[in-house]
Amino acid sequence: MRYNLSEITELIRNRRTIYPEQFSDRKIHREQIELILTNAQWAPTHGNTQPWRFVVFTDEAKQTLSDFLAKTYLEVTPVEKQNDMKLAKMLKRPLLSSAVIAVCMKRQEEEKKLKRLKRLKPLPVRYKTCISHAQHMELEDFGQPQS
Repeated sequence: MRYNLSEITELIRNRRTIYPEQFSDRKIHREQIELILTNAQWAPTHGNTQPWRFVVFTDEAKQTLSDFLAKTYLEVTPVEKQNDMKLAKMLKRPLLSSAVIAVCMKRQEEEKKLKRLKRLKPLPVRYKTCISHAQHMELEDFGQPQS
């Protein structure tokens, strides 16, 4: 076997959620971000559609993201359902990270999409999260979250 099964098992079993409040203050370098994004291209896709696009926010751009998230939350969420704690997290969390990688989706043209859908079986939800889990594990390897 090309990969050590015990190491893969350990990696999967040790995966955990790390919240921005638990991050270290260590800066993640541009080369590390580029490696994460390059590796993300290898995540499984539905029919090789590769619909995602990445936007990396660093430095002052994190403040722009923070403001955008808060503004959008206030615009989209009905006033009676707005939560001050949730809004505060949206404002604070992007600023706690060395970098924020937003995973966006580029929709296919309708005609191409319909042709592919006729040929392919539906993709289970669990595969849609593979890419972000892989990125998360790589960030742990770079020492971003504190243990």
